Amino acid sequence: MKLNISDLKKRAGASEKFRFTLEPLSDTEEVRFEKPIRVEGKVTNTGQFFELSAHVQTELRAACCKCLDEVVLPIEIDFSEKYFAETDEEQQVIEGGGEATVLEVKNDLIDLAEAVRDNIFLSLPMRVLCSDDCPGLCPVCGCNLKEGQCQCRANEIDPRLAVLAKLMKE
Repeated sequence: MKLNISDLKKRAGASEKFRFTLEPLSDTEEVRFEKPIRVEGKVTNTGQFFELSAHVQTELRAACCKCLDEVVLPIEIDFSEKYFAETDEEQQVIEGGGEATVLEVKNDLIDLAEAVRDNIFLSLPMRVLCSDDCPGLCPVCGCNLKEGQCQCRANEIDPRLAVLAKLMKE
């Protein structure tokens, strides 16, 4: 989705609201988009840059990192970005302000798809869990321990650690 800011560019202090729906982005190995992405927000001309603030809602599906069951992750995030025009004067503002990321307005268009995608992926948890107390998979047979205890012997000692077990007995 691209926002045309040609009218907004002429009026410092002005703002415009927007609302749109993006089709689900391409899936990755870790997550699949279940619903379209709803985005609403506003873009404001501050006189030096364009400030974009947005609210995003969607749903993703990912695998639990312990038991590998599918988990639906509702995503609801707010983010803001600063976009600068392609002029030398604003480049000096950027350099003087110590901005880490420079987002440029090209041909009076702001491409929101990339910002939305980046902020969705940044909001994902490091580890997806189906529940906080997920027991995971049995390390011996791979049985899902949520479904019940497996027939593996829990007290079986790894042969590489058998020497340490002898020390525990003494």
